[in-house]
Amino acid sequence: MDYRTGKTLNKTSIWLIEEPESYLHPELANSCTHILKSLNEVAHLVTTTHSLTFVPQEPRKIIGTEIIDGYTKCKTFATYTDATSTIRNSLGVKLSDFFNLGLLNIFVEGKTDRELFKWVLDTVKPQAGKSFQWENVRAAEFLDFGGTGAIEGFMKATYQHVYSERPIVVVLDGDEAGDKTRKALQNFFNSKKIPFEPNKQFTMLPQGLAVECLFPQNGLLMPIKKIQNGLRTSVQT
Repeated sequence: MDYRTGKTLNKTSIWLIEEPESYLHPELANSCTHILKSLNEVAHLVTTTHSLTFVPQEPRKIIGTEIIDGYTKCKTFATYTDATSTIRNSLGVKLSDFFNLGLLNIFVEGKTDRELFKWVLDTVKPQAGKSFQWENVRAAEFLDFGGTGAIEGFMKATYQHVYSERPIVVVLDGDEAGDKTRKALQNFFNSKKIPFEPNKQFTMLPQGLAVECLFPQNGLLMPIKKIQNGLRTSVQT
């Protein structure tokens, strides 16, 4: 039956759809959500789902269920994150997975920074006497951004949701832009009581210097040691 028929008869249909994601190819998920959205414009639509894709972004449109004393109870949510926490926990899905974060992560300002750090780590090999080991840094993913503004924006939007899931250390240049970003992020996270401390969650290069200025000096080894310390602290906490 055409789902518009009810509207033609001056009646509003009620559609109950159970788990639309079942047997659905992932590439068709967006198409399916568009169809459901169109349906919801002319009818009452109730869906049950275990897929984050089909959970509305608007918390007022979400009703959760839980079993209390053997009875199924309905509950509402204040935020989308709260609404999807049960699904994410049961499926083993973390918000950090959506941002392609690794188990350990180092954020740098740009592509050049990432390539330089990788070059140093490939060039300075670990030695038997425990020198230059930096096991956490070597195991980390280096993610580059389009400058300090991009890092600041990404951190403000996502860090508060993922810092407890994945260790992250931000590396900032010691120039004016890097220091401005540091102050902005520290003020932002301090107001939310989220840890963002020097040589733990972030490290800065020497004052006035960008990462490119450290070559061919040995000064780059100090930032690596600070990053290693930050990742180690995050892993332990």
